[in-house]
Amino acid sequence: MSIRSITTRISTSSRLVSSRPRHLLPTRSQNASAREVSRSSWGEFDVIRRHGCANHVFVVDAVFNLPHDHAVGVCRELIARDNRLPWTCYVNPLGFTLELAQLMCAAGCTGIEVGSDSGCDDVLRMLNKGFDTHRIRETHRIAQQAGLKDCHTVVLGTPGETPAHIHRTLDFLDDLQPYGAIIMVWTDDSALLDAALANERRILHDSTITLLRERSADFPRWIIPALGTNFGPKLFAFLRRRGCRGPLWQHLLQSRQTMMGLPRDGLSVGGQPG
Repeated sequence: MSIRSITTRISTSSRLVSSRPRHLLPTRSQNASAREVSRSSWGEFDVIRRHGCANHVFVVDAVFNLPHDHAVGVCRELIARDNRLPWTCYVNPLGFTLELAQLMCAAGCTGIEVGSDSGCDDVLRMLNKGFDTHRIRETHRIAQQAGLKDCHTVVLGTPGETPAHIHRTLDFLDDLQPYGAIIMVWTDDSALLDAALANERRILHDSTITLLRERSADFPRWIIPALGTNFGPKLFAFLRRRGCRGPLWQHLLQSRQTMMGLPRDGLSVGGQPG
């Protein structure tokens, strides 16, 4: 069995509604009632459970916890139905409360993926994220208190970022110590239109890769796709053979000791891609 993706944003006409801010969502007259949406979400879980077509669900709403009352309603419905199917979702640090985290855990949620993007407040402001590193720390603390695994994705080398910002983000992750982290390196094609900008972006990109190589030993369980660290099809297949279900970042911590004893034939546990 595998992981199955669903959305909890379902309108009365069965069209998917994106996870936009509340003022951009359809009105109650256009959209299903909160109760109907919650029941529909349970219905999808139940179909997957009864047909045995997956052993884990990933809720692909852009962010599950916004609006807050929507997430609470879905969780309460899953709890009332005694849901036993584990699930994971995307979470925004804004509006993530201990009450909601505890409900999510009781409803079967095993982990959250957080688009933190940076561990530097200057960069978060440039990216217009709407939250700061304090809120990221609070999200991690709440997840730990509720018993949820948290994985934070950061993107290094975004436009306007400097090597000092990148160092700050890596230091932040090292201090935060979330359950998991995915470290991405920014790439885009816009610099191709400007030779000087392209050279500047290339220098930053290359220096970021060099820095990650130098510091990768500090982050033995983080996923760094650009280096192939904890990333690759052979590693994924190995974890699945061990019976790991759901997003694989949730299993790297427990599986690392086993993996380190294996030949480096492409498992990409802590080095270059195989």
